Amino acid sequence: MRRPDCSDVMLCFCGANGTLGLPINFIHQWLGRLPASLVYIKDFRDLSGGCGFPTLGPDRSSAVAGLRRIADDINARRIFTLGSSLGGFAALYYGLALDAVAVLSLAGATDLTRDFVETVGPLQKRYLNLYKQAPDYTVNLRDWYAAAPRPPHVLLAYSAGNPRDRWQAERIAGLADVELLAVEYPEHNVVDPLIRQGKFLPLLHRLLSKE
Repeated sequence: MRRPDCSDVMLCFCGANGTLGLPINFIHQWLGRLPASLVYIKDFRDLSGGCGFPTLGPDRSSAVAGLRRIADDINARRIFTLGSSLGGFAALYYGLALDAVAVLSLAGATDLTRDFVETVGPLQKRYLNLYKQAPDYTVNLRDWYAAAPRPPHVLLAYSAGNPRDRWQAERIAGLADVELLAVEYPEHNVVDPLIRQGKFLPLLHRLLSKE
C-alpha cells in the first residue's frame, strides 16, 4: 500500500502461514492507519527469507536489492521493518542489511545457530528445513548488530511466559540500540495481547518515531 504523501516505508515480514500473528486483512486495520507506505512480504516456502524471496530474485542478495528498489520506487527516505514469529528474524536480518531506521520484532528469534536452538527445545521440522537449505542464515544476530557501525534501533516484544521466546529475546539484550518489551502472556503470539491491551498501535507509532 503506497502513501504518496509519506516518506517512510514499512516492510512487513510475515511469519508462518503468511500472517503477522493475525491474518493480514485483520491486522491491516492497525497498520493501515500509519503514516507510512506498507509492503507485505511472504515466504511461501516457509524459510523466513533464508533463501530470499522468489519474486525478488534467486537469493538473499537479490532480495535486499529488490526491497531497496521498492523503497526507491516509492520515494521512501526511511525504511522500517516489522516481523512476527519467523518473520521477526527476517525483519532483524533484512533491517540491518537495508540500513533501516528501526525494527519491530514480535516474538521473533534472534539466534538461529543450531547449538543455541537445541538448548531451548526440540528442533522443529521448520527449523531443520531452514538449516538444511540456508545454513549461512542460521546465525546469532546479536554478533551482527554488535559489530554494525549504525545498526537499526530494535524494539523486541516477547511473551514473558513463553520460555523459548524469552530466551531468544535475552540473547540480544544489553546492546545500546535494543529495547526488550516483555508482554505478560504465556503463548507465543504477542500480537493478540498487544491489541487487546490497546498497546499495539502505540507501539507501531513508537517504532516510526525513531530517528
